[in-house]
Amino acid sequence: MYNLYIHKEDAEKRMDEEKEHTAFYPDDTPPETGNYPVTASLKYYFKTHIENTFRTANLDEKLTSLFSETDMENPFNEKETHFLVEKINQLKLIDLTVTDGSFLIEVLNKLTFLLSKLDPHNEKWKQQQIMALDSIADPTLKSELRKKIETVFSQNKPDDARKRYLFQNCLYGMCIDPSSLNAAKHNLLNCLFEEQEAARDMNTRADVDSLFHLETNLLAANAPIGSSKHPEEERCHANRSDDRFDPDRVFGIETKSVTIHKNRKLFHITWGTYNSRYHYDEAPFPSKDPGAVLFTLDERNLLADILAERIRMKKYRVLALNVLQDHVHLLLAAEEEEVTKIIDDLKGYSSYTFNRIQEKTTADDGTGGLTPASRKNIRKRWSRKYNTDLVADSSQVEKVIEEIQHNHLKHGLLSIDFEVISSALTPYKQAFEPETISTGFDIVFGNLHCVSTKKVPKDEKNPSMQSPEFAEELYARLIFKGFDLLKSDGILALLIPKSSWENLAESAVNALLRKNNILEIFDAPSPFAGIVDTVVALIQKRE
Repeated sequence: MYNLYIHKEDAEKRMDEEKEHTAFYPDDTPPETGNYPVTASLKYYFKTHIENTFRTANLDEKLTSLFSETDMENPFNEKETHFLVEKINQLKLIDLTVTDGSFLIEVLNKLTFLLSKLDPHNEKWKQQQIMALDSIADPTLKSELRKKIETVFSQNKPDDARKRYLFQNCLYGMCIDPSSLNAAKHNLLNCLFEEQEAARDMNTRADVDSLFHLETNLLAANAPIGSSKHPEEERCHANRSDDRFDPDRVFGIETKSVTIHKNRKLFHITWGTYNSRYHYDEAPFPSKDPGAVLFTLDERNLLADILAERIRMKKYRVLALNVLQDHVHLLLAAEEEEVTKIIDDLKGYSSYTFNRIQEKTTADDGTGGLTPASRKNIRKRWSRKYNTDLVADSSQVEKVIEEIQHNHLKHGLLSIDFEVISSALTPYKQAFEPETISTGFDIVFGNLHCVSTKKVPKDEKNPSMQSPEFAEELYARLIFKGFDLLKSDGILALLIPKSSWENLAESAVNALLRKNNILEIFDAPSPFAGIVDTVVALIQKRE
């Protein structure tokens, strides 16, 4: 027997939140299991990205608190919260066995709930949608889409705005049975519209964008039939059929690792605080303007920490950084056309996050936080302009780094805590190396109970495709296909009939699983109301 099971006495607690979905199921398909695979796969998704970006203590406890429906307090700080909202917007999840859409509905509702805790006023979620328009070159189209986003978020239906863009940006699925697929679309449509006012005729309240994405994000296809790219699969089965479906091509989410070579240069960037009258050539200090923004040592350390987190988050290549009382120095390796966008992002993110942290501190002190209306008039932190000096001579790099690191001495200031920013800095030798970007799905879900040879087109040349052995071959193919669709660190969440799992665990699937990171494998306690025992497997892709 497979020796990687997780045996726990409280296994039943894993499914204590399960819901039985019975509407629109075909006769040969058991109902979906509960939401444990949803919660667990999302937790692992967040945990992986947070650990790669932040130094967060008690992360498991914070994630448990975030997913708790009894504790409505957000356990994460402002920087982490902004990051999590961004990661939710970037999430790409596909269900290879959609049936009635209940799994996608669980994901949609869970992410909507998480956004309500992380971003109760939808400020960050709206910002994510607006930022996505930056890639649109047509100014007319960009303006129209901006107006549409403003309209959606002005309707005082926060969950509607959350669900609309979650389904548009994040969720995909396929199903071999057209009737089940129609049922899934109907159920998802009801879920998308449940925040809107009821109407006798659904068409009177049907949103065109939602209907469009129901047709493009959910497709009829036989996912397991197509062969995968894994060499282990050759040993797993002999029966072959032609590839019938390519999710990469159809959904436009290609799974690959791309090495990008950029013509990076070194730039010494300096920008001042708002109204500080900072001049880059003379750098008078301190500012005489009574309205100037001048930071204390604690505020300088906080801003340095915020900037360092953003640098790690966006993987900017910064070689040196210092935050002074009325200006900031950094040494950046980037393409010349990227500089403005990077600096605008660093200034905008740090100002926004700094103000939110200050607001929370004020609220915690009992002096009252800012109202939504007053947030619009919050004080500016940075001046608009910044200065850029190209460091063309490599022999001058060490001198510039030293100048930035010791710039506070020039102004008679105490040093910030450079230990806070050290992990965000890029060594000079690595600043010009090419970068590798992994694309694909973050989470792939498959309920193997829904894979049946009854749905496979009959092949007179290969009658074995209708045999019980071929059913397990389909299970294996779905597992291999799931790994193909994942990006590096992506998570495969599977529900597998226990009787078939024992055979799969002794096949080439075992070799594939052992090459990757097995997060959890355990027996589910009767998730199908006694119909069949199930194994739940969560595996993270290492490649």
